[in-house]
Amino acid sequence: MPALHAAFRDSNGIILRNEFTKCIGPIFDGELSADESEQTLHASGHPCQGELADLYKVLRPTLAIPVHGEADHMKANAKVARESGVDVTLTGTNGDLFYLSPTPGVRRRYAEVGRLQWCEETERLISVT
Repeated sequence: MPALHAAFRDSNGIILRNEFTKCIGPIFDGELSADESEQTLHASGHPCQGELADLYKVLRPTLAIPVHGEADHMKANAKVARESGVDVTLTGTNGDLFYLSPTPGVRRRYAEVGRLQWCEETERLISVT
C-alpha cells in the first residue's frame, strides 16, 4: 500500500490539517499525512494549474463543471480539465442550470439571479431593485 505524504502549510508556514486529507486519502489506498518535508502543497482552496491537472489525472472524472470564480478562471479550469483527459467540460454563469444526465448540458439563464428578498404576500423570492 503506497503512502502519500504532503506538507500543508498556510502563509505563516504552519502545517494545516483539513477536510481534503480525509477526502483524498482513501483514493490512494494508503495514508495521507502532513510531514515536515521541504515540498509544500498549496492549500488555500484554490489550486494552481499544475495541482489542478494532477487532481484531474488522479481522479479521472468524465465530466468537469467549474462553478466558482471569475469567468476567465472557470474557462481556464475547464481547459486544464480537457488537457488532463476529462471528456466533457461545461462552464456557465449565475442562473444557468447544469444537466448531468442522461446527456450533460447547460440551460442558460434558467434561474433569476441578483439580489432577491422573500415576499410574505406572494410567498416567493422577488428581485430587489
